[in-house]
Amino acid sequence: MNRYPIWKYVLMALAFTLGLLYTLPNFFGEAPAVQVSPGKATVKFGSDMPERIRQALSQAGVQERGYTSCRHQPRRRNDSGQFS
Repeated sequence: MNRYPIWKYVLMALAFTLGLLYTLPNFFGEAPAVQVSPGKATVKFGSDMPERIRQALSQAGVQERGYTSCRHQPRRRNDSGQFS
């Protein structure tokens, strides 16, 4: 029976783990999103901005799947990535 040094087994396990880590994004689908940000960094969004974004998306025919706010910048998820 062939026996290999332990470092070869560790190297194989490390290579397998890194390969699995690099392939993980392939198992998850895409989720197109629209990020809305002001033209200037000093401009802040008002409290009416989420409603204005919702109206703009509905007028463009984009179905909304969710809404999040990151660093006070609203983000909307949609089903199609064709919104520009």
